[in-house]
Amino acid sequence: MEFCSGVDSLSRAQANQPRAGDMLGRLFMTGEINRDQHEAGVLYAQHRVDYDRAMLAQRLVTAGDPLDRGGYDARDGTDPDYRTFVRRVVARHARVRQALGACHDPLAGMVLDAVVLEEREMWNFVGTLRLALNAVGRVLR
Repeated sequence: MEFCSGVDSLSRAQANQPRAGDMLGRLFMTGEINRDQHEAGVLYAQHRVDYDRAMLAQRLVTAGDPLDRGGYDARDGTDPDYRTFVRRVVARHARVRQALGACHDPLAGMVLDAVVLEEREMWNFVGTLRLALNAVGRVLR
C-alpha cells in the first residue's frame, strides 16, 4: 500500500482501503473517474467474465484417451440453459462493442480492457477511459 500512496497521490488512509487494490478503484479515489464510471467498469469486468464463460471449452482428444471418454468439460453445447446464456451474453457483448465504436475514439476498447481487465496504469488515457466507461455504462445498466 506504500506504493499506492506514493504513485497515485492517495493518502495513507486511502491507500489502506480495499478499493485502492485495483486501478479502477484508485482512479475513482483520486477523482479521475466518477462513481457511475467506476460502477460501469465493475459491470464490464463481470460482463467479460460471463463472455469468457460463454465460449464453450471443448474437450480435447489425446493420445492417452483415444475413445474420448472425458475431459474437463463434457458439455457439447446443446444444453438449453447454456445456449440461452450464450445468446444473451454474445448479444450483450455485441452491444458493448457497438457502443465502444460509437465513442469515435479508436483506442476506447483497448484502454478499457487494459485498465479494467489487465490493471494497467494508463494515466495519459484517462479521457479515453472516461468515454469508454460512459458508453459501457449505458449498455450494461
